[in-house]
Amino acid sequence: MEKSKNFKFYENMKITFIKEVPRNEKKYDVEVEFDNIIGKHCLEQKTAHFNSKAKTITNIIDLSQQLKISHEEVLK
Repeated sequence: MEKSKNFKFYENMKITFIKEVPRNEKKYDVEVEFDNIIGKHCLEQKTAHFNSKAKTITNIIDLSQQLKISHEEVLK
């Protein structure tokens, strides 16, 4: 039985979005004080994951091209 020299990979990007929410809202994650003039601000954060499709590499020559394609998929 021959060993397979192929491998699969996918690319994943994790991004945390942060937005300011009104102070009177009960749902916020962090309260930050910038300085005495600006005062306190409430921030809400959400994390999202963006994935490419799985790619199969059959030889080392394809690797660079497949990585580029995978990266473009995630950025879309």
